[in-house]
Amino acid sequence: MTHASGRRRTGRLVRVGDRAAGVVITLGGLAVLGSMLAICVFLFSSAAPLFQGGDAEPEPAVVTQVDRTPTSVVFDPTGAQAMLVAPSGHARVLDIDSGLMWGAVSLIAENASPRTVVVSPDTGDVSVGLEDGAFQAAGVRSSYALVADGDPPSAFASVEGDRADRFVRGARFADAAERAVAVEPAEGGVRVWEFAAERREPASLGEGLSGVAAIASRAVSSRERVTAAVLEDGRAFVASTRSVRRLDGRPGRERVSVTPLPIEVTPDRTTPGWVFLVGTSADVLMLWPDGWYERYAETEGDAWALAERDRAVEPGSWITAAAPALGGNAVLIGDDTGRVTSWRMTDGEDGAASRLTRSISVREGDSPVRSIGVGRRDRTVAVGFEDGSLVLENLTSGKRIAGWEGDGSAIVAAGVAPAVDAAVAVSENGMVRVWRLEPGHPEATWRSLFGRIPYEGYDEPTFVYQSTGSPGSEPKLSLTPLIWGTMKATIVAMLFAVPLAVLAAIYTSEFLHPSWRKTVKPTIELMASLPSVVLGFIAAILVAPYIAAWLPGVIMSMGVVPVAVLVGAGLWRMTPRGFRRRVPTAVLTALVILTILIGVGISSAVGGRVEALLFAADDGGASGLRGWLDSGAGSAWPGWFMAMIPPAAAVVLAAWWWLAVSKWNAFCDGLTPFGAGIAQLVLLAAQVIAALTLAAGAAGALTAIGLDPRDSIFGPFSQRNTLVVGVVMGVAVIPIIFTIADDALVAVPKSLRFASTGCGATAWQTATRVVLPVAGSGIFSACMIGLGRAVGETMIVLMATGNTPEMSLNIFGGFRTLAANIAVELPEAPRGGTHYRVLFLCGLVLFLMTLVINTTAELVRQRFRKRNAAL
Repeated sequence: MTHASGRRRTGRLVRVGDRAAGVVITLGGLAVLGSMLAICVFLFSSAAPLFQGGDAEPEPAVVTQVDRTPTSVVFDPTGAQAMLVAPSGHARVLDIDSGLMWGAVSLIAENASPRTVVVSPDTGDVSVGLEDGAFQAAGVRSSYALVADGDPPSAFASVEGDRADRFVRGARFADAAERAVAVEPAEGGVRVWEFAAERREPASLGEGLSGVAAIASRAVSSRERVTAAVLEDGRAFVASTRSVRRLDGRPGRERVSVTPLPIEVTPDRTTPGWVFLVGTSADVLMLWPDGWYERYAETEGDAWALAERDRAVEPGSWITAAAPALGGNAVLIGDDTGRVTSWRMTDGEDGAASRLTRSISVREGDSPVRSIGVGRRDRTVAVGFEDGSLVLENLTSGKRIAGWEGDGSAIVAAGVAPAVDAAVAVSENGMVRVWRLEPGHPEATWRSLFGRIPYEGYDEPTFVYQSTGSPGSEPKLSLTPLIWGTMKATIVAMLFAVPLAVLAAIYTSEFLHPSWRKTVKPTIELMASLPSVVLGFIAAILVAPYIAAWLPGVIMSMGVVPVAVLVGAGLWRMTPRGFRRRVPTAVLTALVILTILIGVGISSAVGGRVEALLFAADDGGASGLRGWLDSGAGSAWPGWFMAMIPPAAAVVLAAWWWLAVSKWNAFCDGLTPFGAGIAQLVLLAAQVIAALTLAAGAAGALTAIGLDPRDSIFGPFSQRNTLVVGVVMGVAVIPIIFTIADDALVAVPKSLRFASTGCGATAWQTATRVVLPVAGSGIFSACMIGLGRAVGETMIVLMATGNTPEMSLNIFGGFRTLAANIAVELPEAPRGGTHYRVLFLCGLVLFLMTLVINTTAELVRQRFRKRNAAL
């Protein structure tokens, strides 16, 4: 009998469809890769300018001459005008674009003889020391307005001149010495600048005193100002000026109280060259040209005492220039070696007194420093040298912005515009030079973005992210706290999600009845469709308040619920095998749920009593877990005991698994079901007691050596904390991990399961020793994909934490992630600015983190596949 054989040929339409599908899939894959590459290139191009230098003109854009050499340069807030203050107490106003000296104001009272004039860099306040031992506070109020044609304000009604000129001076004022006005043509109107002197009446330090050689002043409140003055004969005084208001509405008056400083005055000792008010308590700091400094602090009864005396520069060096830093909490000191050093007040350790500490020291040039100009918005300084050179540098980041060679004439005054787009230098010969520059991003360097920085107001270099600053607090742009917060949230969420998701996948694929699996698996997968904003809302409104109200019970449930399930398993094992086989799956599932609810109920009922036992009120005032966390009082032992239970349980289980599991299984196989159940419960009780004993011993040892968990893993309690985010984010990640892990387990060939059970292995042994290793690559990929999902989570973190970019292990504290930071701050960041590009750098770092995670997952998955290819 012959059989006709033939092969059915694939139709042409099918082949065309296959090729078309292949082309579409290939193009789609290439489009995905191209999109990822384009995103990476865009993020990199947006962040790259942060690490580039500025662009400065090699030659000055404006050169002009002055007859009286100024000693201070102060810009107005717009950066278009600069005020050049001379030792005579007069200030000339310089237009930056044209170099025109268009106005002058007098800062001193009539018939006064100034001895020294000092200008505050951030506020523009002026302190004048007079020849007769008196002092005067002054200021210059600058204003800018855009006035439409035909509608000039009354304040400028007397301004006359031809508007076609570059500037029109207001020369028709009776008090021309106190006010200067300029008008500049603009589209649709004119721009009007005004500089007006605000002078106070001089106040005397005493009768028959010599002239004031150095002076410093600071407003400590809206009605009080502190002034420190050093006389030519070496004596020093502190004056407190208080404004007294009259109840009858008449003009108030000022009350001055003068206190002498206990400075040592000897014939062979020189007079201090500089005096400053530093720190929050306004301590008096005096500098001598030979490099020594003395700091005086106020004591009880309005008296002052010497707090410390030391050298401010290296031995053999001399101080040649000094200026108050932005905010007045630090002092910048320049010496004859070309080095600039920042000194600031820091708190002493262990309650010790505050002291002056050197925070930043940079070498700017080889010539002696003659002047230091401080920026109005950040820590950028303009340093002028004896040889006429000028350097602009940001002290916080350490980035040198620009530098210009000198002409041989020393720079006696220097200033930098608020936007760091212009610099002014005044030479000893009266030459005024103005440079234009494009600063780039002075605040951003690798060190400032990822390293420890000695910020003003901090006792030591640290990681801080604070994108907005004030005159006393510069922006802090370290991304390390954001990276830390991202990893902290991810790790806590994965610790919660991975065990539940993987164990659930093992149960559904290996033990659950197929009919139930068809319902359970889609239900869990349906959880992935919940929007993150909904989960975040639930976390903020429901989960966070519940955990705050039932904190002891929640913590106890993490241990009690697993133990309750194991106890239920032991009781179930005591029942006859025939009875267990007849129980429907639905009833068994209900029993498991009932056991979990019983564990939760026990935790809620017993949590308060356990809390009272461990965290009872003591002499330090700590009462309860919340009180123990927030107050910092009480023994460290209860916290260590609570923290050591999980690792102690892991040690006990590992020791039992490696040393006695095989013997124990053999022993239980020879017992009846009832006896095996009793043995299982006895073993569980022994393991719990051993874990608690080991945890208590470890807690005692850690407490004995002086460690406190509130300094690391615990801390002050915040309602929206890491624990809340970990639980809710874990719920969001579980469906992804479960789905992929379940598919990987189901994909294991059934022949391996049949071979294992045919050799006498139990279902659990088959699942853990055969199926799980073969599906390891898929399970690992599931975990890594879940990790990538957690790293990029935004809305849950936004709504369930306080969004505080702090670096701590405290599980009850908040944090801020990279993704949340971008979502919060990007709408308010000026386009193209430093803050704007730092946010794109956050996106680039987040992109690289997910790329590394996914690449690692794929490499490990491929290795697992090669190892299991022969199975």
